Amino acid sequence: MNTRTVLIITALVVVAALGTSAALFWVQNSARQVMLSLNLGFTQFQLVEPLPVPVLMAICLGVGLVLGVGLVLPLMARASAKARRAERSAALGTDYDKGY
Repeated sequence: MNTRTVLIITALVVVAALGTSAALFWVQNSARQVMLSLNLGFTQFQLVEPLPVPVLMAICLGVGLVLGVGLVLPLMARASAKARRAERSAALGTDYDKGY
């Protein structure tokens, strides 16, 4: 087997294990509910109905993914733009090192 096949099989096994454990967590904790509240000192917020724990975990995971992608995408765009500028200047035979 080549390296690519081993990596694909490993990735599929990891995804299957994570999916199975997430499904098991969802089934085992679907009956548990949490009452959420936020006290800011000058005002308070509280949900009208309790929220199931798996739903709360899914919301937290989604927010974390969105924030993570939102922070990483500009950095990746900046790095790729810098790489394109470097390739262009190398192809033209010029050196535009700006020092940052």
